[in-house]
Amino acid sequence: EAFTEGGGIDARTFDPLVYLGGIREYWSLGERVADAYKDGSKLFDK
Repeated sequence: EAFTEGGGIDARTFDPLVYLGGIREYWSLGERVADAYKDGSKLFDK
């Protein structure tokens, strides 16, 4: 299913297609690697 028991979206059920214009290729996405807000904000805390 695409939804969790709590009603959220389970991103692992999707296999999005991503176009990389610079190299003119299509790629699928892999696993989650980081929390964008939490980990990205560390760059600006310095």
